[in-house]
Amino acid sequence: MKYINDTIVANASALTTQAISIIRVSGDATYQLVNQVFSKDILQQKGYTLVKGYLHDLDGNKIDEVILACYRNPKSFTGEDIIEINCHGGVLVTQKIIKLLLSLGMRMALPGEFTRRAFLNNKVNLVQAEAINDLIFAENDATLKTAINNLGTHTTNLINQLSEQLLTLIANVNVNIDYPEYDGVEQITNQIMINEVANFLHEIKKIKEHSQITQIIKNGINTVIIGKPNVGKSSLLNALLKEDKAIVSEIQGTTRDLVEGKINLGDISLNLVDTAGIRTTKNEIEKIGIAKSKAMLEKAQLVILVLDGSKPLTKEDYQLINLIKDKNYIIIANKNDLTSKLQITDTIKISALNQDISSLIEAIKQKTLTTKIDFNNELLLTNTRQLEYFEQIETNISKAVTELKQGVPVDLVVIYLQNAWNLLLSIQGKDHQIDLVDEIFKRFCLGK
Repeated sequence: MKYINDTIVANASALTTQAISIIRVSGDATYQLVNQVFSKDILQQKGYTLVKGYLHDLDGNKIDEVILACYRNPKSFTGEDIIEINCHGGVLVTQKIIKLLLSLGMRMALPGEFTRRAFLNNKVNLVQAEAINDLIFAENDATLKTAINNLGTHTTNLINQLSEQLLTLIANVNVNIDYPEYDGVEQITNQIMINEVANFLHEIKKIKEHSQITQIIKNGINTVIIGKPNVGKSSLLNALLKEDKAIVSEIQGTTRDLVEGKINLGDISLNLVDTAGIRTTKNEIEKIGIAKSKAMLEKAQLVILVLDGSKPLTKEDYQLINLIKDKNYIIIANKNDLTSKLQITDTIKISALNQDISSLIEAIKQKTLTTKIDFNNELLLTNTRQLEYFEQIETNISKAVTELKQGVPVDLVVIYLQNAWNLLLSIQGKDHQIDLVDEIFKRFCLGK
């Protein structure tokens, strides 16, 4: 499908003072319009070439010396004629060039419009288009690896393999129903279908489970640091963030509101919250902070309980240990630089004051990445839209397995497989209105 629209322009690099600024132009009139304000004739310029020259205003006054990166349709990102103007990176220069191009009849591109045109011109599918955004905003190694796979052909090929598995089953069923005399196709029985569909369902569940973990990793794991006052929670937050974000003081109750930050630990990111020390107090403001701490604890995906390793456990410590017993948690004994007096095993010993937290970081990775995921090779879905489609696919395949086990005829169950197949195509933004009969004939040469 060829998508034709007006010519659009936008800065493809940040609008800030920098060495080079890139302005992207795309549309059928790209070369004609840019040619009006460029010092050389580029109307016949070939694609995948660079041209050095000057941009000038309509009165002939030079604006900047630039290099044009020229691309011709359909061999460009959007599938249209594209010119990327590499100018000097001053904010004023960039704005003057964009204003000049707009005066020629171009319009400012909408957010994501270049990628939208690439999708509509069949240069990328929806999974690849979404991966572009994931790649830009990736905050950890796992998200980066997944985005790169989705941007290339890896993920598309894996989805296509799933589609092929379903299509083969659907085609075999249809052949058995409509052409029972055809010798080249295996007789499909309920038992064969049960085995095939059950295996497919197992594969779908694994993809969904691993993708849900990937989603959590992508968005960051909501991690709450709790403990009594003065056990070193704020020092730990600062050590993890590598900055003095939280106030550290020996005065109890210093932290009365939530202090938040985000860190990257390789394959995972943590959305960290340092909470007010939980204790019994008469101070009304401190009580508000403690209430917020307990509210955040309810939402936490990981809890780090900080104990003072230089002191024996107190009643309040035991209450906190009991408070987190049903959560995913790590207990650490802080102040490892002092003499240990803590009567509890299975703690991670650290010294937040001395930035000695490597054992905690390793424990966090082990605690959060409990399922082995091959981020380089697995099919991993990266957003809610894709996961919702897989939820529907799982529902349809589960219904097929259930009804097959109940003895429902294969030809009545195949509708669930067709629904799942349509959903797999929809994930990529493909039109699923494909004639299944055509597919059957292509596979089994029934037109002879």
